[in-house]
Amino acid sequence: MFNGDFKSALKGLIFSAFFCCLLIAAANATYWMFSDPSSTMLQKFSKVLIGSNLGTENTQNIHPKTIVKEFSSFQTKVPDGFVIDVVNTNQELKRAIARANKNNGQTAIYLQDGNYNLGKTIRIVANDIMFLSVSGNPYKTSISGLGMKQTKGVHNIFEVRADGFVLDGILLTDAPNHLIQIAAEDNASRPIIRNCILQDSYEQMLKVSYDQASRPKNISYDGVVEQCIFQYTHGIAPYYYTGGIDALGAKGWRVENNIFKDIASPSKHIAQHAVHFWVNASDNIVSHNIFIDNDRSIGFGMKQSRRQVESLDYFSQGGIISKNVIYHSDNGDPFADTGIILEASLDTIVKDNYIYMQHGYPRAIEYRFKETRNAIIENNNTNRLISSRDGGTAKLSGNKNNLNSLTFFYKLESALTTQNILHLAQPVNGESKND
Repeated sequence: MFNGDFKSALKGLIFSAFFCCLLIAAANATYWMFSDPSSTMLQKFSKVLIGSNLGTENTQNIHPKTIVKEFSSFQTKVPDGFVIDVVNTNQELKRAIARANKNNGQTAIYLQDGNYNLGKTIRIVANDIMFLSVSGNPYKTSISGLGMKQTKGVHNIFEVRADGFVLDGILLTDAPNHLIQIAAEDNASRPIIRNCILQDSYEQMLKVSYDQASRPKNISYDGVVEQCIFQYTHGIAPYYYTGGIDALGAKGWRVENNIFKDIASPSKHIAQHAVHFWVNASDNIVSHNIFIDNDRSIGFGMKQSRRQVESLDYFSQGGIISKNVIYHSDNGDPFADTGIILEASLDTIVKDNYIYMQHGYPRAIEYRFKETRNAIIENNNTNRLISSRDGGTAKLSGNKNNLNSLTFFYKLESALTTQNILHLAQPVNGESKND
């Protein structure tokens, strides 16, 4: 009798457990059928995708906001034979720069932790001058300019007119014009910007300038920009004439594994692109980057007026735009636009990009003007159209424009993890250096 009661009880327990499992499975199935499965992902990224109002966390009082990244990438190696100069004050930094320029470069200037402000543009006129932080951490070492404001003169933080400039592990902020200007008109080539934060400039953050009228054959070759953050810490730029990387006369540059955020105009006109190569630019690569809430993320080429074409070989030629993850929320940016645009760009490949847009612009990728020819656009995943404008032609294959939010946000999660993007926080203000 005892055995019979035990068997009956055991059967009851098994049946009850099985019934509970069925109820749980049914509840899960109902949730996934009748709710947006991407909502959990959106909440997870609410700290990163600020301004998008996608998460449940109230972020209105967290201001300003910046991306927090774990900078674990290798530091640029100093070649044998270079002079090593370690500095700890503004005056020491000024003297180190003067010595390096005077002694024909080949100098590595290491900055101790803190904030440096020299009150004027740092001009680099000798080859192979390197600026590295001792800690390797840009949250601890910064150089600031005269403020994110309009001024009468030109005030950059760095103006580079020589080859082999290196910036590694340093935060640049608050420039009236550019944080860095590389002079293609002087053939300044082989710059490396790595493991850095570039933020809050009144104009473009990294500018490659170019003298199309007088020195059109002078070009900047083989630049590298990788593992960096480009951002506006207040969620939008203060002025429309801004951009992330704006490069004219650039050839063979590589822009990889960076994140660009909030490069967006507040009024009057659309902002420059987060990454833009144009005017005799060629064979540049933009890959494996993350773009969040920029007016326009990537552009190759820009059509010019007829009077400017005489000294022009091409608006942009060749190059690859690949494996980038581009997102724009419906955050009210007044000039939210396309994700990728070929605007008079020859022989360019656009492939394997993910683009998800929640604002009203209808096209994720555009190829524009009759000067855009022989482009290959393949295997891109978007939730908006890929289409021609004003006579642009391209070969399209394997593209999909029905990207759903769940697939996209898993892709974004993977990209953020790969780049060690953690979350948002108040901007870091380093201790200012005394003279």
